[in-house]
Amino acid sequence: MILQDAILKKVIKFRRLVGFEGQENSVHERLYASESIELLIAESHAETADALADMAVVMAGHYLNGYPFYNFEKAIKGLENQAILNNVNLLAAFDIVMISNMSKVCLEADKNATTQKYLSEGVRLHWVDRDGQSACYSAEEYPDKPKGKLLKPVTYKKPDWSVSGWKILPINEH
Repeated sequence: MILQDAILKKVIKFRRLVGFEGQENSVHERLYASESIELLIAESHAETADALADMAVVMAGHYLNGYPFYNFEKAIKGLENQAILNNVNLLAAFDIVMISNMSKVCLEADKNATTQKYLSEGVRLHWVDRDGQSACYSAEEYPDKPKGKLLKPVTYKKPDWSVSGWKILPINEH
């Protein structure tokens, strides 16, 4: 399967799960800028892989919403080239990030604790409920949480970079 098709297929599934009907173009632009900065300041191989994979997720969402000002196929190929230069298998890193992203939905029982967590940070939430699961979004504009950004519930699980397959070993280490 072509890389961009694999990415789009998984992002479509994720968006259905979390109730995305689309985000504002400005949210995608801010998220992409944030991930670009994370890539620039990454201090570990895993942080680099995480930023590259998150960029693929945001690019796919942007494309699916009909906003891209770029050729998606070429953009993903460019991102894959960056990943290779950083010794990262983009699709494997993307899969790790998507497993984590899927934990951004929670059960009804976890909504109260998540709401309390964000209220203690001064963040108001908007909930989308689907098939017995819920996803929370920033209800207002905040510096690091633009209105409409999917937020992490208390049940969120970080990407597991201890698994193998996402690292490309330099030639001298084979």
